[in-house]
This record gives sequence, C-alpha cells and structure tokens, in this order.
Amino acid sequence: AEEYKKIEAKGVKKINGRPTYAVRLTPREGSPSTQYFDQENFLRVRLEAIVNVSRYQVIIIEDYSDYRDVNGVRIPFFITKSVRTRASGIEESTTTVTYCAVNTKIPENTFADPAEMPTLKTR
Repeated sequence: AEEYKKIEAKGVKKINGRPTYAVRLTPREGSPSTQYFDQENFLRVRLEAIVNVSRYQVIIIEDYSDYRDVNGVRIPFFITKSVRTRASGIEESTTTVTYCAVNTKIPENTFADPAEMPTLKTR
C-alpha cells in the first residue's frame, strides 16, 4: 500500500453479471484508478482509469477473466482492453495467455550480452 496515498471503498457494482467491490486507488504519482474485485473470490475483474496523454484524456477499461492457478498464483488468461479518446474513438483489444510460469529457473546466460557486444561497444 506504500505506492498509494489513498485507498477508498466505493461501494458495489455488477461487472459482467457478477457482484463486485469497487476500490479507488490513488497513487502517490500518476492518475487514480478504480478496480473491481469479485465478491466471492476477491479476484480483480476490472480496472478503470483516466490518464492524460499529451493533451488528451484517455479512458482505459480492462476486464480480466479465465483465472487459472499457476504455481499457487491466480493469473487471468483472458484480458479485454478498451481505450477511448475523443480524438480517435474506441480501440479494443484482447489478450489470451497461452502459457504462464511463476518462479521458474532461468538459465544465467539468458540475459548475457551477445558475444559480439564488446565489438559493438567500441564502435
């Protein structure tokens, strides 16, 4: 909670037919968001935020579903996103997660510089 200067309960609302708790989160920096948590399992089902990009306000709505257990962590495998601006209208996208791993071993050389990096650095 250190990243937020204010956390407020904002009541209840049905999202996609499910009763949720609405929580407004105001970060120390940036724009506040309202997040909706399923009343039965407390998983986040929606995020709503208004952010300023250039001289425009952008409304972002993300819906999360198809939660699955991945090594003890519940991960949404389906996300829909709606971005609305006065200038360009509504843009919608979906993300489907096909694979997710949590706390897996990563080989040490995964993020190593390529062999030719010393040559590139001296150019």
